[in-house]
This record gives sequence, structure tokens and C-alpha cells, in this order.
Amino acid sequence: MNETLISGGTFFGYPFMTFVPIVSGFGPRADPFHPGQIENHNGVDMGGVPGTPALAMISGKCSASAFDPDLNGNYVRIDSDDGIWQIGYAHFERCNVAFGEYVNKGHIVGFVGSTGHSTAPHLHLTIRKNGQAIDPAPILNALKGL
Repeated sequence: MNETLISGGTFFGYPFMTFVPIVSGFGPRADPFHPGQIENHNGVDMGGVPGTPALAMISGKCSASAFDPDLNGNYVRIDSDDGIWQIGYAHFERCNVAFGEYVNKGHIVGFVGSTGHSTAPHLHLTIRKNGQAIDPAPILNALKGL
């Protein structure tokens, strides 16, 4: 498994078994549902074939595994053991972990889909450090070369 030490002793693993490109970045972007408007994208979208397994980037407890028809569709959130990191995965075809379940890094947490507020199959990936959304791209770029 591709993994790298990123910060404060936390090892992250890549969220897919092979490289998957970022198709929409973090931060301000054109809102795909409201032409002419700008939205703040709190994560990155990674392209994907429907049904592709997505992997836990960290070990920790599943703090959410649910369906949100208005935004995230089928989504999962994993909280790191130290409580510093939260990894969110959205728009799954289906989730593969349950709320409260302990998940090891590399475990399949769900399968790429297009549920919720989505225009095409992809993984919406958010990384939060101490509750603040950060750009996942630097972490993903460090991991993809391993």
C-alpha cells in the first residue's frame, strides 16, 4: 500500500488501489448547479469508474456512514485515533463501513458512485485537520509517487 508520513506522525494511505486524477480542486470554483455562481469546494473530486473501491486513508473510527440526498449522497467519515484528522468520502454508490466501526487504513470504505448532489461518478474527498478543511491535493500528490 502506498503511504507516507505527512504531519505529526500520521501516516496516510492513498484512497485508491491505483492512481486516480483530481478532476476538480479545492477552494473557489464555478458552481456546476448554478451557472454564473462561485462556490467554495471543501475538498477535491477524484474521477472514477462506478463501483471502484475507495480505501481508508487513515485508521480510525467511522463517525458517519449515511445517505444525504441533498448534498453528499452516500457518505462516510473516518476520524483518526488522535482526533486530529477527519477524512470524508462522498457520493458513493454504496458504503462499506458502518457507523461506530473501527477501520484500518486500506480497508474498503465504499464504492465510487454519483449519489446526492453530483454530476457524474466520482469520489468527493475532504480532509479536515482539527475541524478545518484543508486542500487534499498536497497529501495526494505526495502519495501518488510512492
